[in-house]
Amino acid sequence: MLWKRKTKILKDEAKQFIEHQLLFIERLMGADWLSNFKPFVLTHFQVEGVDHKEIAQLVFNQVKQAIGLKDADITLDFFWEKPIQPKDPFAVLKTTDLFKEETIKIGKYRNDKTSHIICIEMSVLRNHYLLVYTLAHELAHYFLQGQKQLFFNDEKLTDILVLVMGFGNFWCELHSNKNSTNEIKTGYLSKEEGIYALAWLQEYNKDSQWELHLSDKELSKTFKQYLTDIQKDQSKKLLPEQPPRYLSASFALFLIKILDNEIIDYSFDDVFFKNLTLYNNQVKKGRAIPFKKKRTNIVKSIIEEIRSFQAKNDLELYLVQQAIGHISLYFNKPLQDSFYNKITTHWKENVQFRNQDLELIRDAFNKNSYLEPELMYTKRKELAVIILPLLQSEFNLDEISN
Repeated sequence: MLWKRKTKILKDEAKQFIEHQLLFIERLMGADWLSNFKPFVLTHFQVEGVDHKEIAQLVFNQVKQAIGLKDADITLDFFWEKPIQPKDPFAVLKTTDLFKEETIKIGKYRNDKTSHIICIEMSVLRNHYLLVYTLAHELAHYFLQGQKQLFFNDEKLTDILVLVMGFGNFWCELHSNKNSTNEIKTGYLSKEEGIYALAWLQEYNKDSQWELHLSDKELSKTFKQYLTDIQKDQSKKLLPEQPPRYLSASFALFLIKILDNEIIDYSFDDVFFKNLTLYNNQVKKGRAIPFKKKRTNIVKSIIEEIRSFQAKNDLELYLVQQAIGHISLYFNKPLQDSFYNKITTHWKENVQFRNQDLELIRDAFNKNSYLEPELMYTKRKELAVIILPLLQSEFNLDEISN
């Protein structure tokens, strides 16, 4: 989450983008998500505690419970951003000056495959509304990257999800004239984008008790104008013909990370390699059968590693198909593009061949024969030779990587 500067007045293309993001959330999260949450009032998350960290933890627990994550295993942590140094060493450095001079993160979401961690910058703890909104933003990342496993990170989509989840009053409070300046804005949405998204949600939920409490006159005026525009314009909006650049770039980089073993670790650990070497040495000596009878722990290790590789192959294919499925969901229609079909076909065939090689290794082990561990890697190298030129033909990889 970042502090951002004010943007220009919202254009029609930007309105269409916001609507598309909202409907993508509906398709991704479920049909009831856009109406499942009512806006929380500003007093909803008021707590008492001994110090800032304790209060933050209590608020964190309340926010989790409010959005259905009471039992989710998510840890709250804190960090300090390195402040800028004033030119005058004896001058007082204001917090507002810090955010004017530098773009700093005030919240982070981390998923290290075994745990989910949300980190909050310590200065946020001094502003209750900002704390609530930042926690909600990072928990929205948990929904998108943790639960739904989106291969891309769209901060504006995340902010829109926060508004869907009922934190519109907090967003408006932070963007009101009394709590913000022209130089400092909360989140990734501009004031116009956020208000338009809230007006759209108001109209979407017009038959329910979905209501904002807008005390700021400027925000209220803009909200009413957008609501009137939305009510007048009920025409069906066209979906984009091509994915936005960030989505295409994210997809290409995601596939490259898979091929580079950054998503799934295919490396042998030292124990397995040692066990494999011991077994192959015994095969050369013609003592594989008595070795396997005596060293059952090594036998178990080798069998489990073969199974692990097959599970990794299947997971890899699942992640690729899931990523393409998310792109299809973004367009709200099956992808007919030959590029995506080629990616799916080549990857599926390659995984099948790799699993067949693993069966050969398993059969050789059952027959007490020498094992060729390189069979676990060869076909993955062949896949890279096929996929990378496909990505290069579709995208400019040099431009994307920069």
